[in-house]
Amino acid sequence: MNIFIATSFEAKDLFNEYKSVLTELGHNIYDWTVNPSVRPYALNRNLVNKHTHENIDAITSSDCFILVTDSRSRSAFVEFGVAINSAIMTGTPKIFVIGDDISMYIYHSTVSYVSNLNEVIKWIKAQK
Repeated sequence: MNIFIATSFEAKDLFNEYKSVLTELGHNIYDWTVNPSVRPYALNRNLVNKHTHENIDAITSSDCFILVTDSRSRSAFVEFGVAINSAIMTGTPKIFVIGDDISMYIYHSTVSYVSNLNEVIKWIKAQK
């Protein structure tokens, strides 16, 4: 299964922990953390454009999208919106949110708000 995990760059350790668990279960995780920093965005427009297109392609081609909320997660919430739109238009990805309910969109009908990664894994295993 192709999985996209969205969170803040500052929460990279948690991203890597989730990636490790899901990879061990045989899933493909899109690793946006390998991209170099593109800040300040205005001075790196070509690279920003490349990364945003790659991320959107990875989100819309994923089977499962996981948002790990973090108050620093500005881009992750944009990615969350892309996932919701994709789910509305195509039926995929299946969307999960783990963390604080800091956005009303966490309760959108395409989203499953769960307490931990184990609940996501339970759904993934049921898909086989």
